Amino acid sequence: MLDFELVVLLKGLNAIQALRSRLRMALGVQADSLLMSVNVGDLLVSSPEFVEVVARYRLDETTLFEINENLSMERVNVVRQLADTYKIRLALDDSNDMQEDVRKALLDKVDLIKVDFKFTRNQLSHIGQEDPGSIMEELVHLRQPDMPLVIEGIESEQDIIFIQNHWKRAYGDLYWQGWAVQVSGLLERFFEPCNNRELPKGYRLAPGVLLR
Repeated sequence: MLDFELVVLLKGLNAIQALRSRLRMALGVQADSLLMSVNVGDLLVSSPEFVEVVARYRLDETTLFEINENLSMERVNVVRQLADTYKIRLALDDSNDMQEDVRKALLDKVDLIKVDFKFTRNQLSHIGQEDPGSIMEELVHLRQPDMPLVIEGIESEQDIIFIQNHWKRAYGDLYWQGWAVQVSGLLERFFEPCNNRELPKGYRLAPGVLLR
């Protein structure tokens, strides 16, 4: 299992480098400020192999490691030490599914938190059927003060427009990440099709699309 997690991490880091290079050609220096992240498995994060990867890639502040929602409390101190020693930036992946004690123990070490795409899809599937305030309530509840929130599972421009219209500035910064997204116009430049056969057909990623 550890070997699998390591392969996934390395593929993710290589994909980030390639994607940033392509976006730099399309967007210029703006691409260098886009945040990108890669998932780190529960076993891998406390292994010597992960330390070797961190040292080898020398990642800058625009790349974050997503701490898996299955992280156990026993590994929390390891993650905290890694953040301090190597100055790596962290995100909490699928924080709504994370153990509450683990989540709280890492909040002071992470730069942003993410919401699981299934949770997002469940909320946004009620667009046009329920009061917008009630749809957004659960998403807003998951945010943390002074910390950006990343909403996974954006599938259409209808989703994007809804969030833009109902996410208040007072809630803080918001990023979104797409899954099977179909977009057009200006938004299209932010979405990169991934032709990797190992990924679901039509998968698209929105790296660091920020609403203010």
